[in-house]
Amino acid sequence: MHETLVDCSIEGCGWPVAYEFTLPDDWRSGVYIVRSYARRDGEVFDHRHMFILRPAEPGRDARMVLVCATGTWMAYNEWGGSNHYEGIIGPNNDEFSTRLSIHRPWSRGFVWLPKGAPRIALAHPPAQNATVRYPHMEWSYTNGYSKKYASAGWASYERNFAVWAEEQGYALDIIAQHDLPDQPDILGAYDCAVFIGHDEYWSWEMRDAVDAYVEGGGKAARFAGNFMWQTRLEDDGATQICHKYNARENDPLRETERSTTSWEAPEVGRPGALTFGLNASQGVYTRYGFCCPRAPGGFTVYRPEHWALDGSDLYYGDVFGGESTIFGYEDDGLDYTVRHGLPYPTGDDGAPGGVEIIAMGLATLVEDHHGHEGVVQYLEDLDARFIAETLYYEATEETIDRVKRGSGMMVAMPKGQGEVFHAGTANWVAGLGGRTPRGSSGCPDRRRCAGPRDRTPARWSRDRTGKRFPSAHRWRRAQKAAAMPRPSAIPPVAMTGTRTASNTCGTNAIVPMPSSSKDMPKVPRCPPASQPWAMTASTPAVSSALASATFVAEQRMRQPMSLRAATMAASGKPKWKLTTAGLIWSRAAKRASSKVPKAGSPGLAGGSPRAASS
Repeated sequence: MHETLVDCSIEGCGWPVAYEFTLPDDWRSGVYIVRSYARRDGEVFDHRHMFILRPAEPGRDARMVLVCATGTWMAYNEWGGSNHYEGIIGPNNDEFSTRLSIHRPWSRGFVWLPKGAPRIALAHPPAQNATVRYPHMEWSYTNGYSKKYASAGWASYERNFAVWAEEQGYALDIIAQHDLPDQPDILGAYDCAVFIGHDEYWSWEMRDAVDAYVEGGGKAARFAGNFMWQTRLEDDGATQICHKYNARENDPLRETERSTTSWEAPEVGRPGALTFGLNASQGVYTRYGFCCPRAPGGFTVYRPEHWALDGSDLYYGDVFGGESTIFGYEDDGLDYTVRHGLPYPTGDDGAPGGVEIIAMGLATLVEDHHGHEGVVQYLEDLDARFIAETLYYEATEETIDRVKRGSGMMVAMPKGQGEVFHAGTANWVAGLGGRTPRGSSGCPDRRRCAGPRDRTPARWSRDRTGKRFPSAHRWRRAQKAAAMPRPSAIPPVAMTGTRTASNTCGTNAIVPMPSSSKDMPKVPRCPPASQPWAMTASTPAVSSALASATFVAEQRMRQPMSLRAATMAASGKPKWKLTTAGLIWSRAAKRASSKVPKAGSPGLAGGSPRAASS
């Protein structure tokens, strides 16, 4: 046992090395979870840590790379007492820290979560005249988890996508955001770079790496929200600096473009839209407390003919993702105008030309109060005041009114020789989990689940060919008409086992791990979006004691069918389709894989040392 310093969240724990382990050469890129146990006075303490293993040869085993939002993980991690929101510094020991160290464990809930942990975006709109609720905070206090578990971390965001992508047969390499400043060419080995979840904190150099990659012909797919803050990294990336709301008073570089404030601040002059097509300051909150609490929870479609919606059966005005609440809790948007029923960027907020708005919804920076007795709000209008001061240098009634109404958008834009696709919501991954054979996740009544548009009148259902029939005979009539087996009779695609491990910087990524290195299969390139992969098989636990740490394998029990179509017709075309959130992702992946990097592209040479990102 070693002493934990009072300022360890700022300066790092400084613990001595207790054990060293050389990673085997045949371990694939992924997120590995380390579970540690400690005993004191007869009581056992259990904590999960993680590490991200970069690929030894980028692009060899996968054509897509998932870039974990480690800047945001650091910002919300309060292990040791402080993060970029709250802290134990200042004269009263109650101020957030502008300086954070990566050399500390992750708060409970960042690496692993039990089933049922609520997300921030309200799953159900509040009743009329109801008091405000924050279910994720209530759950965290009750169960002893960090109240920021739902704001950041592998367990709430990237892991959901990694598991889903594996189910669909997509091969992924995984790296940390913190890898980009030191290895800016690493993205060049891939057709597509993917950014998931709540992705709020970036350094200038991280953006440079993404901009160069896309302008050189790469494809960026961002299913994430709130691209808000610039950070600076010090101590070889081990320390993150962000002055945020106080940057204009306290940041030593406050009058330069490297000031650690909003990207849209005039002194920075680098709006997020220049990299990913959308800005955070034109968002931000939906279905969070009393910020748009009764919004539909999904995107409203404006351009159904766009390639991203191909095959979705979505029409102008449809709302998709509402059943799963994929829209929220923080969104990115643009200043826009509407002409002939279609939204167009105005460009007044620094958005580049060529941005096409495919779908959108509403967001706000103000948590309205209707005078209900006993209501205690968490957000209020603090962020609206900050954005008004940032953009207009003063928070008056007029400037707050200008900024308080925002949006979240799904957009696509060309950039140099490459392309960007951006679904500007932090909660997109909610549409990828808990799927059923008949439609989107979380549907309480299977008779009402009818695929991408979420519901059909209760007296009707649809078979797998899309044909409607009376719901009382839904399975019998569908099977007889289409002569197709029940989902339970469809054999799963044979896949290798999976095991997980982890470290202090990330969590639980799933990577194929055969029983011995000589059995290591060649990981398939990304299949066409229409290829009907079924579910992965369960895996026996694998553990090996490493001093006080234990590597454990995640028990992968068979999941519900991830595809609405798991069989193929004689024509080779699937009868069912992916759920809407998954289908749109597949369209982006398919479009990104249309070009393969040349042999001389940066990053394809490989040979980098086996290193873990933290």
